Formats: sequence, C-alpha cells, structure tokens
Amino acid sequence: MTAKVSGIGSSRLIQGNETVRAEMQTFVEALASYADRFAANPRLSFEQHRNGLMLPMAGMPAASPRKRVD
Repeated sequence: MTAKVSGIGSSRLIQGNETVRAEMQTFVEALASYADRFAANPRLSFEQHRNGLMLPMAGMPAASPRKRVD
C-alpha cells in the first residue's frame, strides 16, 4: 500500500527532510569537534557545544552547510 502525497505536502516533506539532514550534520560535526573544545574548556557540556554550532550564521539560511569551527 502506498500513500499519495499532495504537491503542498511533498514540498513540506522535502523541507522537513532537509532540516533533519542539517540537524544530523550539525550533530556529527559536534561529535567530531567536541573533544578538542572540551580539552580547552572542561566546563563546556556537549549540549552547549552542539547548540553553539546550531546557531544560524548571519546572512546564511539555517539549512545551509556550515564551516567547521574548532
């Protein structure tokens, strides 16, 4: 059984998928860079570090890939 997706619903689904992919990419980036940041600042929680990576950069759409900052 397959479900039909309307034109409006499919565009929302695609936007949702892009949002999830961007969040997953940010999480992976946070995992890769947290050890170095923790070594420099042991009081920094993983959640704080990840949230810092998730802040949208000025003039950049939220779903755009971000440069890794160590």
